[in-house]
Amino acid sequence: MRDAEKNISRYGNNPVVIFHKGHLVTTSVGSSFFDSFAENITQDISQNTKVGFIPTGYEHRPDVISQTFFQSPKFWWLIMQSNSILDPFEELIINQRLVLPRV
Repeated sequence: MRDAEKNISRYGNNPVVIFHKGHLVTTSVGSSFFDSFAENITQDISQNTKVGFIPTGYEHRPDVISQTFFQSPKFWWLIMQSNSILDPFEELIINQRLVLPRV
């Protein structure tokens, strides 16, 4: 990734490189920036939540689930954090119950 791309992407803020399933992956998840941002957002969420279930074809896709429930893919991480999901490939399965905070 070029430096210019890093500055305009989510990877520009303290990227973390991890080894996942045999590959090196660059991510913002787990970085100090992401953790403090997510903690502040989570503290601001009211107790009002909705419950959803993962339909067939949406498993392993927090971005698509976010698009369905929030009309935007950008809340994928909020779904993951609200449901204590670390690995969408292992933990987002068909008919799983999800707690969805109101945004």
